[in-house]
Amino acid sequence: MNRRNNKKEVVLDLTSLLDVIFIVLLIVMSRQQLLSDKAQLTEDDYNNKISEQEAISESANAAYEMYTEQLETYENINSYAPIVVIYSDYMSYDPTERTVRIKFGDAEIEEVGKLYSGTVGNTFDILNEKLQDYIEKNTDKPILISLNAGETGILYRDEVAIFDVIEDLRETYPNIYMK
Repeated sequence: MNRRNNKKEVVLDLTSLLDVIFIVLLIVMSRQQLLSDKAQLTEDDYNNKISEQEAISESANAAYEMYTEQLETYENINSYAPIVVIYSDYMSYDPTERTVRIKFGDAEIEEVGKLYSGTVGNTFDILNEKLQDYIEKNTDKPILISLNAGETGILYRDEVAIFDVIEDLRETYPNIYMK
């Protein structure tokens, strides 16, 4: 029994440590409050960014719709304003023989005829007839006519003659426009 009594009991006084624990607890709680405030600010920023992105997305969708409509219009331009392309060319080694071709909208290229130095009238009469037939079928639409005028491949006299054919048709049909 003596042995048990001989042991001294150790008494720990944690009162001073209690102050330190409260200080640490206060620091942790204040840090937690700061993080919570930052999280709230971040959430507001996040909501603002979402709103900005939604606005950008709506703008992009509107632009996409506009471009899609424009592309569809370009793809179907012949139904709104038929396009006629007239091309006259010659071989550089023999400018006395020329070829006149015409393309109506999406149709295949047609050869109107050959022009030789002595015989040109018949080809321009055929060109006039083909243009007039096409214009009469599309009197309710503007018709755009393109000619390789002023470019290489066409003789000046052929350019003037084709312009004369078109100008004669413009007197009768006001829906003809030149490129």
